[in-house]
Amino acid sequence: MKKFGYFLLIVIGLILLSGSLGYLLPLYLSPTPETKVPSVMGMPKETAIQTLQENGLNYKIDGDYGENGVVTYQKPEPGKWVKINRKVILAFENPLVIPAKTTSPETEGVN
Repeated sequence: MKKFGYFLLIVIGLILLSGSLGYLLPLYLSPTPETKVPSVMGMPKETAIQTLQENGLNYKIDGDYGENGVVTYQKPEPGKWVKINRKVILAFENPLVIPAKTTSPETEGVN
């Protein structure tokens, strides 16, 4: 009688296990949609974020970017295929601004 109880317990356990695997295995094996990482290098913050979101990607900002910052770093790199909702790390810096050439009366005409 005791052997029958163990046998019944094992059969019920196997039935539950196979039912769980039948449900969970397809979820694990089903392919997750992917997207190609767009290049957002040189873009201002709002444009870069909008471009990533339009491609099904999330973002994380790494570092200070200042008022007029543009993307100077992104990871993963542009063109790489990643799963939807992947975070793209962005770093911003202010673009280099070269002052306009000015002349003063002392230097005018001097080469």
